[in-house]
Amino acid sequence: MPEGPGFAALQRGEEVPGAEGPVSPEQVMGPNRAGRTVVVTGDTAPSPATVAAAADAELLIHDASFAEEDAQRAAETGHSTLGQAAAVAAEAHVKMLALVHISARYHVGKVLEEAREAFGDCVAPRDFDQIVVPLPEKGAPRLIADGARHRGDQEVPV
Repeated sequence: MPEGPGFAALQRGEEVPGAEGPVSPEQVMGPNRAGRTVVVTGDTAPSPATVAAAADAELLIHDASFAEEDAQRAAETGHSTLGQAAAVAAEAHVKMLALVHISARYHVGKVLEEAREAFGDCVAPRDFDQIVVPLPEKGAPRLIADGARHRGDQEVPV
């Protein structure tokens, strides 16, 4: 059977014509499996809606503009602190937290340590980093430092 609309029809449970006769989904489809969930926030304060949307996600990409020392400023401007973003990730039971939009006034390594106190598996991706989110049965999400600069599927050790 050639690639194309027939594949979608099979996934919907429909029989389709094949080169050697009809093809039924049972002949070519495996069992259903869990997909992947990636949740991305914008510039936002922590929210119960984000916790609900990110429940059990593989990856939560969350704005974290401020360190805890600037929590008042974060509240005034509708942003999150790193600790608040980490608390959202912990409450939502995500696999990995990627912190973005961290203000240049902070040393990323230092504030990342702060966030890891509330949620251990968090990263602060930099330009050209990649995060691989495999199907759940193939492992946890992982950061590939500078991965976008490399060709093909080669992974660069982090």
